[in-house]
Amino acid sequence: QLHPLVCEAFNADFDGDQMAVHLPLSAEAQAEARILMLSSNNILSPASGRPLAMPRLDMVTGLFFLTTEIDGDTGEGTAAAKDQP
Repeated sequence: QLHPLVCEAFNADFDGDQMAVHLPLSAEAQAEARILMLSSNNILSPASGRPLAMPRLDMVTGLFFLTTEIDGDTGEGTAAAKDQP
């Protein structure tokens, strides 16, 4: 599974794209991969300096629908919370 926030960096979406996965075998290669390829270390595009990890596409649409108020909807004006012991 691919986290939605890294889709921009891989130019990926959820319409059936396929990706190759390469696994570094040696401990040295794994350490280098963690440093160079970890998504938190690659937030900006090296080509343009623009952010790569940002919500877009399905994520933005989903957040819009989750935060839209609908008059007369079930549960409108109420809050849900877990009971404290």
